[in-house]
Order: sequence, then structure tokens, then C-alpha cells
Amino acid sequence: MLATHKPASSGKGAQEKPQLGVLLMVAAVLLTVVFLGVMGHQYFAPSSPSESQILGMDKSSFPGWVNDAAMQCKGDMSKLSPDLQQKIAAQYKDGGRTELMASYALQTH
Repeated sequence: MLATHKPASSGKGAQEKPQLGVLLMVAAVLLTVVFLGVMGHQYFAPSSPSESQILGMDKSSFPGWVNDAAMQCKGDMSKLSPDLQQKIAAQYKDGGRTELMASYALQTH
């Protein structure tokens, strides 16, 4: 029968290497998650209307209730009630986010 002998570890140094590897893996995963979160936010966050979009419009380009909603939510559609969000989305092709932000920008500048 062969006897299996475990090599005597030199104590602290042999135990630190696996822990260091695990810490590096955890750090790499966390950095990846943070990076993907930042990129996702930049890609999916609503964008503001461009100056050319705003210049082509004036306050009268929007119904009064849209102007009122824009002032109520300060151009951020997510702050409106779900019913009002649906009403605005039905009014405009792109869901109304751009129009709501443009209406708010026109009224505050």
C-alpha cells in the first residue's frame, strides 16, 4: 500500500496565496459589475432634447396639459403618475419623453 504524505506547509505563506487569488477574483467581478452598470446607465438613461429640437419648437407646440405635466415633473416623465405617462406616450411616437423635456426647457428658459 502506498502511503500518501502531505507536504508540510511552511505555514502562513501557503495559506495566503489562495486567499489572495480569491480576493483578486472578487475585485475583478465587482469592477466588471460597476463598469457594466455605468455603461448601462449611459445607454439606457433618457437623453435631453438637442438644441435643434428645442429651437424647432415653441411652447405652443404642445397641448396645455402637456406643458402643465412638464412643469409638474420638471421634465422627468418617471415622476408622473402612470395614467399621465400612458396619456403622454399615446400622444407622441417616441413615448413623449423628448417632448416633455423640450416643453419643460422651453418654459424655464
